[in-house]
Amino acid sequence: MTAVKRRVVEERSELHARLGKLRAFLGTAPFLKLDPPQQRLLEAQAHTMGEYLKILDQRLALME
Repeated sequence: MTAVKRRVVEERSELHARLGKLRAFLGTAPFLKLDPPQQRLLEAQAHTMGEYLKILDQRLALME
């Protein structure tokens, strides 16, 4: 595995873990106590992180 691919794999793994934690937080009682603008921003952040994850997956597929 090349150094570049290793870095992308590591980045993807870290992003996947963070996204999982954020998605688990969405809809919880502490999340619902946040102001609606904060809730919308966190939901947008989760969506964007999901798109970023897809891009990393595509990059890795091209490295196969």
